Order: sequence, then C-alpha cells, then structure tokens
Amino acid sequence: QSQSQSQSQSQSQRRISPVPPSHPPPSLLQPSSPSTPSQRQSPSPNTTPRPSPPRPTIPPATLMADYNVAVFTGSKLGAGTDALITMELLGKDGISSVRHAFPQSKGLFERGSEDRFLIRLPDPGPLGRIRIWHDGSGFGSDWFVNKIQVQHVAAEVKYEAVFDAWVKAGDEKRATEATLKLVSGDEEGLERMRVEAKAKALAAANAANAVAAAAAMVAAAKEKGRE
Repeated sequence: QSQSQSQSQSQSQRRISPVPPSHPPPSLLQPSSPSTPSQRQSPSPNTTPRPSPPRPTIPPATLMADYNVAVFTGSKLGAGTDALITMELLGKDGISSVRHAFPQSKGLFERGSEDRFLIRLPDPGPLGRIRIWHDGSGFGSDWFVNKIQVQHVAAEVKYEAVFDAWVKAGDEKRATEATLKLVSGDEEGLERMRVEAKAKALAAANAANAVAAAAAMVAAAKEKGRE
C-alpha cells in the first residue's frame, strides 16, 4: 500500500512540474538587427565623429571696368540741382545692371554745366539703357538733364543717352530712362575682352580651389595621424 501511495505521489508531481521549454520564449529572443531607430544602439559616448575637411569654394573674381562718365545739365532756368543723383547702367542682355551714386556737392550739376567722372563698376558688358533718379534733397531739387555719355575705358567703347527732360524727386521706381546709343568703338571687341577676362578669372579660381583642397587634405591627414 505504501508503495502504491509513493507511485501516486510521483505521478502527481510529474503532472504538476512543467516541462522545461526547449527554446526560450519569444519575449526573450534578441532581434538580430534593429528594425526601428529606437532599437538601434547609440554610439559610444567616447566616440567623436571626425569632421570632414571643408570643401573649398572660391568663386571667380568679379569683372570690373573703368568708365568715363560725362553728365550734361541743361540751360533751362532752374535746371541745376543739389540732390543726390543715382545712375543705373543696364546691359544689352537685359539681365546685367550696375548702379552708381554721384558725389553730392553744390558745385556739381549746375545749370549749363558739364561734369565728368571716372568710376569703377562691375562690368555689365555692352550697354543698352540708362536710368537716373535723385532723392529730392536741397532747394529746388528738380533737375533738367540734357544728356549723359558713358565710355568703357579699356575697350574704348563710347555710348550716349539723350534725355532733354526734367527729373523729379523720387526713388528708382520713378526713374527717368533713356537708350544708350553706341557712338564709337567696337562692342564685339568689348565682348571678346570680357570672355578672355572671365576665362582668366575662372582659371585663377580653379587654381586657388586646388591649393585649398590640397591644404585641407594635408590637415586632415595630420589630424588622423595624431589619433
């Protein structure tokens, strides 16, 4: 009887004891590769990403040109002005334009005067039109301009714009505009000069970029060697 009781207890224990799983439950499995950014391992705090060497971006130099500008004020009564006058030259391409503000002086732009200036501006190429305006400062600021001549010094190309008009006070939105007509010189020669100057400026920029890139590579190699 005691033997049958022990057998019964043994069978009961076997029914109660769970069978150990042959594989760990899914909740304990480690994913072989993280599927979401939150599961990815963060980099070690001691690891500092090495910055890449700066990429040299030296642009070609802006083409500059010297211009002789002659401004002719009309002989009408009250034609002169003491206002600040601004001129804008527009290229024939319809895109390029440059501006210049003339010196403001009581001795300039007087009635019947001819004022000459030598100015240096970014070269817009062959010219097509000219715009002028002034800020209205000074007594009796309205200005009667007869004509303006513009000469590209290096190319010896000369233009003239005839206004014969009153210029009222205002900003560039109220500018007085006229066509610049070719008086003398060769615009094709001017354009060839600009193409050659652009090629030289581009070659100089490429050379400077190559030197800067080589210096950046040497600096990066030295930094890597110190690690």
